[in-house]
Amino acid sequence: MIDKKSNIPYYVQVKEDLLDKINKDTYKTGEKIPTENELSNLYEVSRVTIREAIRELVKENRIEVLKGKGMFVKPYILTPLVGVDRVASFSNILSNKGLKLDVKILELKKTFANYEISKILGIPNKSPVIFYERVRYIENNPAVLTKAYMRYEICSEIINLDLRKNELFYSIENILGIKIKHIKRVLEPSFPNNDQSKILNIKEKSPIIYMQTFIYTEKKLLFGYIEDFFIKEFARFEFNITY
Repeated sequence: MIDKKSNIPYYVQVKEDLLDKINKDTYKTGEKIPTENELSNLYEVSRVTIREAIRELVKENRIEVLKGKGMFVKPYILTPLVGVDRVASFSNILSNKGLKLDVKILELKKTFANYEISKILGIPNKSPVIFYERVRYIENNPAVLTKAYMRYEICSEIINLDLRKNELFYSIENILGIKIKHIKRVLEPSFPNNDQSKILNIKEKSPIIYMQTFIYTEKKLLFGYIEDFFIKEFARFEFNITY
């Protein structure tokens, strides 16, 4: 509860305690939380303090205030931070938010590229590639479906790695020793097909964000192509660019 001897402002303590309860499912997504009066009595602070704590949670997209109805828990919105030099790890982002991330690997295998993938990677049709498919779950909810295609002659060893333990980009650079020089990303709104909607547990006509990622080595060789399918609740992006 509130430590009144602490130098931390009361509203910050209230906000952090409420956030902890949300992350631990004491207050579940879509659930109504106690009123300002109830929270004021619970934490033994003024309604002004409670109001400030709620305002902070609204800014962070964790609480939604509906006039005449009350305050409700919102689903967490995934925010991948993309900089000039590095792509921030999803697991790091989520751990910093105190949220649970799970990864389910659907496939990791050697296969043969079809015409479309061959054309993208600039290799002959039916050339061997590594295919990697996974689903990321946030707080037990499916959030992102990922399909990756990598040149076999460059990334063949990745098939032997534990990609539940380490992120794909980390594994490429720090375990396989492949230096990533350049990444190109393209985002656009889309709709899932039947298989994607089943995996993400959404309707086929539900809007999603479709993101393509092209990964290049130091010698400007395109060796990896990734498709990400984000459900709309987790499709907010922030780009930090230094110039």
